[in-house]
Amino acid sequence: MGFLAFHTHIAELTSSTENNMQDTSKRVVIGSMAVAGLVAVAAIADLVVGIPFSGSPHTKVMDVIFILCSGIVIYLGWTVFRDLS
Repeated sequence: MGFLAFHTHIAELTSSTENNMQDTSKRVVIGSMAVAGLVAVAAIADLVVGIPFSGSPHTKVMDVIFILCSGIVIYLGWTVFRDLS
């Protein structure tokens, strides 16, 4: 195996590994945005209906914090996803 063939083989492995890592990163970002969306939906449901949590006044503050944090995670995930594309 000559130097050129070895170099080409290494370049192919590196590009396929980088591509695989980028696909994995995209999946992680999409997963975190999906979980943040589910948390936001649960918090909104608790504010409106009172389920899945108790709906008591002290959990309303936590619901608002959950919604804000979910929005931040979704925004950051969307920005990273655009950078990865």
